[in-house]
Amino acid sequence: MKLNKAIITIITILTSAVLMANTLSLSENMDGTWDVHYSSDGPIGGFQFDTDGATINSVAGGAAGDVGFMLSSSATTVLGFSL
Repeated sequence: MKLNKAIITIITILTSAVLMANTLSLSENMDGTWDVHYSSDGPIGGFQFDTDGATINSVAGGAAGDVGFMLSSSATTVLGFSL
């Protein structure tokens, strides 16, 4: 599936009161799946992003899985957070 248009909005819950610079990007794996990459200047307590023009089938692993985040998704939204 070729992703023609992806609009991604990320809401990052930071443990600091100061807004820190964050970036989010995508890379296609050429097998119908995509990886989401991020960069953050501070600790991340949670995240949420929405897609437009793509369907989310599942979420798993990566850095969020490595640190024990709870991951959940619908067809258009991904949510991750730390308890």
